[in-house]
Amino acid sequence: MSPAGGKESPRDWDHSGIGLDRYASTVLQFGCIPTLFVSGEAARAHAPMLLELQDRGAEIGLFVAPNQSLDSKKGTHMGKLSAAHQRDAINRAGDLFTHYLGFKAKLLRTGLYSANSDTYTIAAELHFTHVAFRMPGAALPVIGTEWPAEGTLRVQQGLCDVPVTTDPSEKLFNRFPLYLAPEVSTPETHLRLISQAKQHGIVCMSGGTNADYWDRQGTSIAALEKVLAAVNSDHTLSPVGMSTLQLP
Repeated sequence: MSPAGGKESPRDWDHSGIGLDRYASTVLQFGCIPTLFVSGEAARAHAPMLLELQDRGAEIGLFVAPNQSLDSKKGTHMGKLSAAHQRDAINRAGDLFTHYLGFKAKLLRTGLYSANSDTYTIAAELHFTHVAFRMPGAALPVIGTEWPAEGTLRVQQGLCDVPVTTDPSEKLFNRFPLYLAPEVSTPETHLRLISQAKQHGIVCMSGGTNADYWDRQGTSIAALEKVLAAVNSDHTLSPVGMSTLQLP
């Protein structure tokens, strides 16, 4: 939810804060646990609100997208950067995160799921425990996002790697698969993918660059409420936070 996120992002930090609060509060009202990945700049802009949401049950992780950083001179995506530049980007964002929120992030996500083998190595060396790098079935190598269709939870280099739930057989745009986000799918899509899933859980992702949670006239909050209501009516949910996921 950063003003630097793209043409559909909030126009300023006030709108960004409104969007984060509305999204997280809606998820919490339905008894689920939102994991908010925030940039270093967002941690600086929204520290009191983020800490309040954490006290209410939300999880706060670090979001790194060098091409969106307000002080970035690198202008490209994580998976296309050298290992040294990736480490620098994570450290810069992480230092701001820790300074303003008072704790070190253990959860890490990259912009547009752009990552490579170096990204895993650096995240492990920097003592993250959980990462969200994979969008199964996405194939956009020009930005460093290219993942096989396999979408189960796995451990890589000691990190618990949690992919967003997708349907790789159905493409949306830019060779990205259909993924579970209220603003791009429907309650029926969620129920269908849940019924098809080989795992016992799903990961639903909402992005600041394609959602209008800050807009009173927007459609994303209504879509989110419909998805959560549909899933809750058809299934017994046992909400867990990303930080609690692990493999035996």
